[in-house]
Amino acid sequence: MSGPGVAVEAEPRFRSLGMTGRVFAVLDAVIARQDGDTGVRELAAHLDVSRSAVHRILQTLGDLRVVRGQASGRYDPGPRLLAWAKFLGERNALLTRGHDELLALEREAGETALLLTYTEGDESASVVSSVECGKPVRYTVRIGSKSPLHAGSAGKAILANLPDEFVATLDRPALTGSTIGDLELLRAELERVREQGFATSVAERIPEAAGAGAAYFRDGKPAGAFTITVPRHRLSDVDELRRLGELVRGAADRLTAALAVPAQGSGVPAARAGEPSGVSAERRSIVRVAAALDALARSSADGLSVDDLTAGISSGRATAARLLGALAELGLARPHGGDRYEAGAELLVWAARLGRGTGIGPVAADLLAELVRDVGESAYLARYDPIAEGVVFEAGRTSDKPIQYVVPLGSTAPLHAGAAGKAVLAWTGPESFAAQDFARFSPTTMVDRATVQADLARIRERGYAVSDGERIPEASGIAAPFFSDGAVAGAITITIPRYRFDPARTEDYATRAIAAATELTRLLTAGTLFA
Repeated sequence: MSGPGVAVEAEPRFRSLGMTGRVFAVLDAVIARQDGDTGVRELAAHLDVSRSAVHRILQTLGDLRVVRGQASGRYDPGPRLLAWAKFLGERNALLTRGHDELLALEREAGETALLLTYTEGDESASVVSSVECGKPVRYTVRIGSKSPLHAGSAGKAILANLPDEFVATLDRPALTGSTIGDLELLRAELERVREQGFATSVAERIPEAAGAGAAYFRDGKPAGAFTITVPRHRLSDVDELRRLGELVRGAADRLTAALAVPAQGSGVPAARAGEPSGVSAERRSIVRVAAALDALARSSADGLSVDDLTAGISSGRATAARLLGALAELGLARPHGGDRYEAGAELLVWAARLGRGTGIGPVAADLLAELVRDVGESAYLARYDPIAEGVVFEAGRTSDKPIQYVVPLGSTAPLHAGAAGKAVLAWTGPESFAAQDFARFSPTTMVDRATVQADLARIRERGYAVSDGERIPEASGIAAPFFSDGAVAGAITITIPRYRFDPARTEDYATRAIAAATELTRLLTAGTLFA
């Protein structure tokens, strides 16, 4: 394969896995080629699949909002794919705890720190997260890059904990003049790694680089490694590598302990792949793959069972088991005890490439644009911040009218004044209401608790909030709440200069805002893909 950022191993893996493999290959290419050519023709040539087959896959994934078609004919990651990245960045213990350890390693070492994940049977590990140091000359690596097991500190740290028969059959190409290719010399090196608990490397994989790595474990098996990398010219002596080795060993031990903590069920069901009857078997297969990926991305530390997915995709248990098995072969799922699976290395790489901890804003970008187009006024996403007891305006789209109500992104608003805040407060419960300081922002701000309670009851009944100069005297707004896994997460709000607000259009505005908030709720909550 060629092209910027393309995952070179995608093609040979997907061909024997039918529709599951094709969906993987299309999504992998769309994510890897975000800044390149991702139209039907380019993807078909890239994957050596017919244009009609690629078009049908993209069309179905577009209906599911997994990808997004542009007027130019290219395809980009869609809001549901961005939602998967958000869930993994926030909920996956490997990514969350691993990133925290990377931040600490970079602070202590003053050099770039990497987190790699390993899938049993592979001959390489994948970089899923990194924190680069701030030095002008530093080691940098692309997320998703592969590191061979026989060369480099991360690979050797993992290899030292794998069976000797695997080591003996491992392909050991010479990457530099310092690569250890001789089997007996490699075995001796791995014994030293086991004794000290970390591996070191000087120019074994990259001539200009040195580093120290240590493996972390899951279910008693190596699941990846931390590594600190140093430009070789800056390495003072081997004692410096030993110091870095102690640092990564500590990080690996802490992550191993974190991954062993008993899982707390999230209560998040597998996404149901329901859709109207009469659809083709091909389309149903694509939807099932998307539903399985959706469930893996949302799953708790306890993982996703075959039975969970069976109920989610409304299929036989054998179908669900085959689907999860195929996703595991592709690296999108990882067996996690018994018949349970969790997000695999490739799914974590996707999340990292799309942006670790992707916020709600990118997920809602298309919905806000559609809302502005439909109503001709500006629209914003306000995220609920329980700690601050308010909402934060995280994303927005403005209309093309010369006079408009513009809300600075990152600004906050109280819950009791303004449409966005009230749309959230109506669903937060009595404790949040009791904690409110009902400050007056304008003559129309409601500060009497009984009056506010009555207004919140109306909001719950009709599904939206209205504000006419309550927080900003010159502005009006209409907002509808959105939810994530059953809890209020924020509001979609339409903002209008007060002089232009027509009360007769309130129901029309509200209907549009509710529709956008409902769709965002579907993206943020495990549910029916075709609802």
